[in-house]
Amino acid sequence: MILLILWMCFIFAMSSRPADLSTQDSNFVGALVGRLVIPDFEELSPDVREEFVMSIDHTVRKLAHACEYALMGILSLAAFFPGFTPSSKAKRAVLISWLICLIYAATDELHQLFVSGRSGQFSDVILDGAGAAVGVLICLGIMALSERLAARTPVINE
Repeated sequence: MILLILWMCFIFAMSSRPADLSTQDSNFVGALVGRLVIPDFEELSPDVREEFVMSIDHTVRKLAHACEYALMGILSLAAFFPGFTPSSKAKRAVLISWLICLIYAATDELHQLFVSGRSGQFSDVILDGAGAAVGVLICLGIMALSERLAARTPVINE
């Protein structure tokens, strides 16, 4: 539960950053991507580097949304259903965890309406909800795999 609350605080803090700082954050990530995928990225002219960073800015921002909420989905399912196994109450647990994330996403976008240069967008709520769904499903898959492995592992009494 503590990890979920800390992650929600992180999302809130990122959403509280004014537009110019948010742009700096995404430009930093874009430049990092450039360094990772383009050989000799640092040797390119500043204009070419900036053009690359700007060309992936939208993708970087949208992936950040999806990834933030995917992790929140995982943390939500783990926090609210710690003894949960895929065979017990799966639909209810997944739905509640996803709804928590979706409601938080909507309130986060509403919050951004009051931050300098930022805007709240319904499309981001949809994207955040999709990210949360992926996170919850990943967590569900890990739990199912863990349950299968545990069932196959023989218990050795000492």
